[in-house]
Amino acid sequence: MFRYLFLLTFLFAFTACESDDAPPEQPPPQDPMQGQMQQQAPALDIDVTSNEIDQFVEAAIKAQDAQMEAQQEMIDVVDEEGISVETYNQIAQAVQMGQPVEDIDVTAEQLEQYDRASELIEEIEETLRSNIEEVVENTGMDFERFQEINMAAQQDPALRQQIEEKMQETQMQTPQGDFQDENY
Repeated sequence: MFRYLFLLTFLFAFTACESDDAPPEQPPPQDPMQGQMQQQAPALDIDVTSNEIDQFVEAAIKAQDAQMEAQQEMIDVVDEEGISVETYNQIAQAVQMGQPVEDIDVTAEQLEQYDRASELIEEIEETLRSNIEEVVENTGMDFERFQEINMAAQQDPALRQQIEEKMQETQMQTPQGDFQDENY
């Protein structure tokens, strides 16, 4: 089951400390192995040009916009199903941990609401992935290269710092919304 792109974790790492607004609560990823795989991945040693960093930052900002929009859609889905985000997250965390649903302090109705919301959220995530790929490629960067730089930046403090500095510089120079892409 596909839950949140690994790059979104990266995007949140950059933007969480730069945003004055706290990101809204969101349903957690459903793939418990995702974090473990990231921690066990071998270090990538790649050369990244200044131009690629510029493209990466532009793509990351646009991808963040798409992700934030999708995140709000997910919250709306959870609300529309009649379950609180807190309860949804509680169930999702228990499911991730392999806890039997019988052991979760929720009603059968809440479990049904969770299941319906999860199906809709999965559709939103599939659309989000497609949108992010399109947004990245519209910046002139190949999506696979974007992923490669993203993974390398998670493991290489110097590259991560270069990207963070460029992102801060770009966000200070660009009024919010200038990177909005009508095509995603």
